[in-house]
Amino acid sequence: MTIGETDQTGPDAPAPAPRKRRLPGWAWTLIGLAAVVAIVAALGGFREVPIAKLPAIALGETHEGDEYRTTVDAVYLTSQLPNTGYAAEEGFEYLVVEATVENTTDRPIFTLTRQLIRALVSGVVEPYGDAAAPDVSDPRFGGPVGYLQPNLPLTVLYSWDVEIGQIKDGDEAIIGIFERHYDPSNPAFDDYSTTDAVARVITEVGAGR
Repeated sequence: MTIGETDQTGPDAPAPAPRKRRLPGWAWTLIGLAAVVAIVAALGGFREVPIAKLPAIALGETHEGDEYRTTVDAVYLTSQLPNTGYAAEEGFEYLVVEATVENTTDRPIFTLTRQLIRALVSGVVEPYGDAAAPDVSDPRFGGPVGYLQPNLPLTVLYSWDVEIGQIKDGDEAIIGIFERHYDPSNPAFDDYSTTDAVARVITEVGAGR
């Protein structure tokens, strides 16, 4: 033993540094899955049915839901929303989904009317995310849609701002019809409800005009 060295083998020897334990592969898989579930939940609920397996209905066909009777009438591009006076900003236009909606309950509904329709035009408009929610207007008055009264069909315009040239007539458009469900495991809303897609309309931009 040289000067400055200490005996590392006696009872007073320092404990060896703990070895860092590496997580097994299956643990990382579970962590990744939990993160995906958390992200999907934040976007409106975990959907067990892939969009490709949702019931497909035709443009102009009516979907009978729990609270709404919904018909997607047209999907088109326009520089100005009908009867609203709203012109798109320079370099932009509107992608519009025109739908007839009817409240089939016995009470006025407000919130779900705005969440009823989402659009998917690949690479431009997506059904989930910050920019997914459309502007919703009532073409009768040119303003936002208020409470939808029971048993009174109403034409509603769902619109998204898109750059001119990003979408063309003939491009495929998938329109999702959403519905609200009671879900006691979902604390996101006071009424324990969640909103998921229940049907899809596969069509093209420019259809129904």
